[in-house]
Amino acid sequence: MKAQAQTIQNDIIALFEKAWRECLSDIEQYKLESFIAQYIKKIDPAKGNAYHASYYALLGQIKKAQECYETAIRLNPNDAEVYYNYAVFFRNTGELEKAIRYALKAISLDGVRVSYIVKAIEYAFLAEDKVLLKQLSKQYEKITGKSFDFSGFNAGKEETIKEDKELDLYATSSSALRDWGKTEEETAWDK
Repeated sequence: MKAQAQTIQNDIIALFEKAWRECLSDIEQYKLESFIAQYIKKIDPAKGNAYHASYYALLGQIKKAQECYETAIRLNPNDAEVYYNYAVFFRNTGELEKAIRYALKAISLDGVRVSYIVKAIEYAFLAEDKVLLKQLSKQYEKITGKSFDFSGFNAGKEETIKEDKELDLYATSSSALRDWGKTEEETAWDK
């Protein structure tokens, strides 16, 4: 069963990567949606909806993506990764206040995952929220034992945070798919 799940996961990743490199034809869109709906949603409905949300976001179908994220949260309100990905989604749609809110929710559920804290720091920086920046910086330092390096941020918002929205969204979807089905120990490197 685990080998079959790994094969399915590899097929899904290959489709995402192909979708990223090429414009999706209607048939490829259907295949990608079908893989996600058919395999992941049956195994883990909450994760399936989150991956489906990434798919819709890649296609620019913002309303459908939001509906899938909301369903994923309703099915598993304690999944920090879903909140993190939803935060990235809102950052990419320009809704910074919501991005911050969902990033903070991810941190409240998994306060030791450094990538969550770094994203929240980025959003707080963009919102010019000095109080939140200070709080998040302290949390970062507590977990890593190092002060957060703001030197790159100080060059200016427009030049510093050159986040290609599509690449960030793709990276979120792709890394989540690669981690799907792994044990906590196997994904511990990200913490």
